[in-house]
Amino acid sequence: MRGGSDIALYSRNGRDLTQRFTSVLDAVRKLPCKSVALDCELVLMGPEGIDFYSLMKRTGENVALMAFDILELNGSDLRPLPLAARKIYLWKLLSRNKSSNLAVVPSFEDGEELMLAVMKHSLEGVVSKRRSAPYASGSRPEWVKVKSPTWRQANKDRWELMHG
Repeated sequence: MRGGSDIALYSRNGRDLTQRFTSVLDAVRKLPCKSVALDCELVLMGPEGIDFYSLMKRTGENVALMAFDILELNGSDLRPLPLAARKIYLWKLLSRNKSSNLAVVPSFEDGEELMLAVMKHSLEGVVSKRRSAPYASGSRPEWVKVKSPTWRQANKDRWELMHG
């Protein structure tokens, strides 16, 4: 979240991560807006792609913010808009961004193409959202989490460390 020069990063559990990721804060500070609230994920770019495990262990320096959705922009609540409209706002805001620390997670129309991209980048899975749905916090019937068919097996040790 950014309001003027004040920027805060919070985990999904409400933990304040603001002081841990200054490179991301600097990139958000340079966005051409007065205020913004993003639904996003911090990721660590490792030698083999995105490395969530090292990020959890607070190691590595190549942290990037991957934005899925935009909830507020310049004082306007965008949550009632359909996802497709919010994505347009998100792309317009971040398309002028020159930092490698900020990126928009692309949308896919083709589920097979999406799953191939997920497996190529060794991602755990995706959350599918209905393009016509407004934003709402928490789990929703309009949101479906789809696990990669190969991720859990290929990352068995990491899975056990992350999920007990």
